[in-house]
Amino acid sequence: RAVIKRELTQQLEEQAGFWGRVVGDLFTFVTERADLRCWRTLPDTWQAARAFLPAGKHELSLATNAGEPTAVGTFELEPGETMFIFVRTAGTQLHIHPIGGRRVDASVAPPEEPVETRPDANPKGSP
Repeated sequence: RAVIKRELTQQLEEQAGFWGRVVGDLFTFVTERADLRCWRTLPDTWQAARAFLPAGKHELSLATNAGEPTAVGTFELEPGETMFIFVRTAGTQLHIHPIGGRRVDASVAPPEEPVETRPDANPKGSP
């Protein structure tokens, strides 16, 4: 856009002199607007909360004003440990990502063991 407007302004200046340049600059100034496409992807609001909990086991859940509470899980915190919980909302759903603490939920399945590959399955013979 800027290159086209500059070229048009230069042509106006060649054809009409000083006043062609003034008209071209005014046109550029009036029609220019910021590219706001990336701003549209930002959230409407951003909130943060902070809570201080004693060491030990804590059952955590979060809720928005518009949605049902969502269980984060049960975590054990060590003395002085910091835990972060990142939350993103989509409509009335919460998408929760806890970092820190030790999860002690019985209902949460442990991570799967890595799957070993058979040497004959890999033609190069490396694991």
